[in-house]
Amino acid sequence: MTIIAQLGTSFFAASGFAVIFNAPRNRLIPCGVVGMLGWVLYFILVQKGIDSVPATVFAAMLIAVLSQVFAKYYKTPIIIFNVAGSFHLFPAVWRIMRCATLLKMIMQLPCNMLQR
Repeated sequence: MTIIAQLGTSFFAASGFAVIFNAPRNRLIPCGVVGMLGWVLYFILVQKGIDSVPATVFAAMLIAVLSQVFAKYYKTPIIIFNVAGSFHLFPAVWRIMRCATLLKMIMQLPCNMLQR
């Protein structure tokens, strides 16, 4: 049952990340598939006892290959699939997104509040 939950959540996470980065609407499902397959490979390898670093490398290689195949098939830049598919493999992504959100909030403050 956990593998089914992993499939669903990783698909929606990758598709959601593609939405955040303004991927074309008709490419959201392929982005989700790339992210889902990469995450499932990572999850299975970690469950089999492989360390997380080699599991991440193998999952990233699968994502790179799938991104290339989907980019050729859909005639879309590879970065669309690559970024959306690999974002949840790397733990620093969440920190970067939090910093970007904080920076956006600071930039929206009125100028007189920043001078205090």
